[in-house]
Amino acid sequence: MRTCASCGKANNPTRKFCLRCGKPLYPDKETKKEVAHTISSNSHGVQRAAEQLERVVTPNHSQSIAPKVTTDDQWVKPSEVSKDRVRTTTPTAGKSEMEKAREAFAKAEQVGITEESGDIVETRMLRASEVQELMEGLSKQQETASPPTQPTQIRPPHEEMAVISPEKPPEIRTAPPPSPPVAPSPDLVKESVIEEPRPVRHIAEEVPTHHVQEERKVPPPRTPIVETDQKSAPMTEDISKKPMPELDAIVSEITNPEFLQDQLIRETINDLINLHTEVKHYEADLRYISDRLDKESKDCWNKAEVKRIHFESLEEQLRLSKQEWTDASKVFQNAEKRRKDEVSSREKHIKDLQKRISKTEDNIRKRVKDLEKERES
Repeated sequence: MRTCASCGKANNPTRKFCLRCGKPLYPDKETKKEVAHTISSNSHGVQRAAEQLERVVTPNHSQSIAPKVTTDDQWVKPSEVSKDRVRTTTPTAGKSEMEKAREAFAKAEQVGITEESGDIVETRMLRASEVQELMEGLSKQQETASPPTQPTQIRPPHEEMAVISPEKPPEIRTAPPPSPPVAPSPDLVKESVIEEPRPVRHIAEEVPTHHVQEERKVPPPRTPIVETDQKSAPMTEDISKKPMPELDAIVSEITNPEFLQDQLIRETINDLINLHTEVKHYEADLRYISDRLDKESKDCWNKAEVKRIHFESLEEQLRLSKQEWTDASKVFQNAEKRRKDEVSSREKHIKDLQKRISKTEDNIRKRVKDLEKERES
């Protein structure tokens, strides 16, 4: 430790100035010269100074007054210390870095950034943890989402006509009559025409494939099969509830009820019903495909946005890391320069001391030789 000459504070030997008073710990060049001069002086001067000190002391003071090592300070209890001398725990140097960061994030939550390309308002940049949570939420939604039911396949009209013969109306299929009905009333004709497409529409939508294949092997019968009507009757209730205004408009144009019993008109009406049913199925398929693809497109867009935000956050982190690396490099360069300066100054001081030591040793040897010569003479 190096003690300050002015205040008596013990300082680190590597320091140049005192911690308490700030005065230099090393003497300047003039004092160095004076110290070297006093070291090289002869012993006679030292003896004369001692004699002068002895003369200064008066005979009344028989005992020499030794200098005090310590001051007259007294020990004080913690309760006796005034409150204005105690340091407070509240920070007085300003806000900490954590408080500044929290205020910055709170301000970023309130301010929005609106992009010109779309209706997107970004409050702030997402953190890495938030991006990871968002990706996990998307993956869970995709796993839990149940796939919608596929639309039913539509059979061509000629295959359906092979199963059910359109020669006779559906209301008389349970018991095939030997001859067609004669001169029905207009109300009955209308009801028969409306009920006529039910089995055909049901077959186009609900009849399984294996039933149709089994019926293909059998030649087309002249009379319909009762079992097929019994199976298809309860399953066509939901389709029969949906009205067909296009079909009603065409039927209303036929003024004569007898024309409705014509074989060609009935087949054409069945084909028209099948076509309308096929159109409805394709429209439902279009809506389903459109909704599914829209949802898939939105999911892909969300993933792309998440990746973009993640990329921007990583880019920002890279920029901040590069800036920190640059600052750390500057601090390292300054520390290295200071270390070199301190080491060089210490080495120079050591060399000076070694020179002074060698010079002092030479003076001692020279003085010894002079004393030996005086004794010999």
